[in-house]
Amino acid sequence: IGKKGCSIDILTWDENPMTPRGEFYLGHAFEFRDSLKTWLGQLLRDLEQDRVMTVDWWTTENLITDLEVDVLTQALSKQRKPERLQSIFLEGEYITDKSIAELCRNYLQENPSLQRLLIDNITMVGSKAVHAIQRALCLNSTLKSLSLTNCGLTMHDAELLAKAIKHNATLARISLQGNQIEDEGFRSLWIAIIKHHSNLVSLNVAQNDLTDESMTAIAESGRIRCLQE
Repeated sequence: IGKKGCSIDILTWDENPMTPRGEFYLGHAFEFRDSLKTWLGQLLRDLEQDRVMTVDWWTTENLITDLEVDVLTQALSKQRKPERLQSIFLEGEYITDKSIAELCRNYLQENPSLQRLLIDNITMVGSKAVHAIQRALCLNSTLKSLSLTNCGLTMHDAELLAKAIKHNATLARISLQGNQIEDEGFRSLWIAIIKHHSNLVSLNVAQNDLTDESMTAIAESGRIRCLQE
């Protein structure tokens, strides 16, 4: 229904053990067809003509799911990538780690012109997406700002990002606000930053269950250039 199109106009699904989330996805698949004819289709045409600087799906009134992100990824994965696009903002409870991982694998790691990737309130970001982000950061040399806020990141996720930081020289701003990386995850990040990433000027780790242990690690390192509390 999503990627290849569908000619079905009526689908009867009575008396099946479907959850409200499943019912939503089924209904949205049909709405998605209309989006391709209107706002989403226009965005794809604008990207093809390289007329877009920002894809802002934080403030849009349109509902964003994996279907929309997958179509965006396909558009950006073409051999001729848009050169004007600098920022992508993604937010929504119906976006999962699957589509985020595809976006990173098929677009971000190919060194596009993108400078800002801001992802917020995607509660289903998991290891698949974090591994894809890690690999993309190791290969990307253009991204300057990465935000993964309120995404349920764990200590292990922070350790994966720390490994990527060792191989990335362009990131200047990182925001991980509203996750659960805890002291051990923060320490891994901080060590990677002070040893391998002299270009970083802003780190946001608010609301991550950090204790005095993390604050002591910062103070002892002697490097505080810009820390959002």
